[in-house]
Amino acid sequence: MNNLGNYMVEVELPVHFDEDFISLIPYQRAYISKMMKKGNISSYSLSLDRSLLWVVVAAESIQDVKNIIGSFPIFNYITFKIHPLMFNEIKSESAPHFWLN
Repeated sequence: MNNLGNYMVEVELPVHFDEDFISLIPYQRAYISKMMKKGNISSYSLSLDRSLLWVVVAAESIQDVKNIIGSFPIFNYITFKIHPLMFNEIKSESAPHFWLN
């Protein structure tokens, strides 16, 4: 039986992005894409001022969420808070609907 819950992870990014941090961004994006394909991450958003990320994670426990966040390539540059969610509604991205008249 699958006991996945949803968690909103609020990730605080560094104030200044140094070259080392910037060099990790492509690896971070690839990791997020992989986790989205696997269904572990359903949402990944960056604030306009680039100070915060919001990540919705599907996991069995807070420890599993910590393990996912701990695998972020940018992990050594961030702090984060985990918020268990009651629910998480998202718009499904699907193929366009065709109407036959």
